[in-house]
Amino acid sequence: MEGDLGWLRSPFHANMITVIGTLSIFLIGLGASRVLGRKNG
Repeated sequence: MEGDLGWLRSPFHANMITVIGTLSIFLIGLGASRVLGRKNG
């Protein structure tokens, strides 16, 4: 079990998860605003 979860403790993976999560939220928000903007306009 510990061997499988070892990568979760790596600072590199922790940073990548944070970066990917932030980019995902940003892109989803950007896409949603564009779709809503088209409907309103």
